[in-house]
Amino acid sequence: MAKKIKQFRYYGENNENNQPLTVVGNTGPRAMNYLDFMNGNVFANYYPIVQLGIQAMPGTKFYLNNAI
Repeated sequence: MAKKIKQFRYYGENNENNQPLTVVGNTGPRAMNYLDFMNGNVFANYYPIVQLGIQAMPGTKFYLNNAI
């Protein structure tokens, strides 16, 4: 299987620079929000993830796979 590259960006609610602009929810496509990153919905159509890089402001906290 060929690997694909996808970049996800989140600049805040309803920002036109968010990537992707929409995610698929229970009721169909809708605007992406920060909860989609927290619960993993934003990645639903892009598994398996074989490499992940995170760029954020210094002091940003992030958790992978419900880690504490």
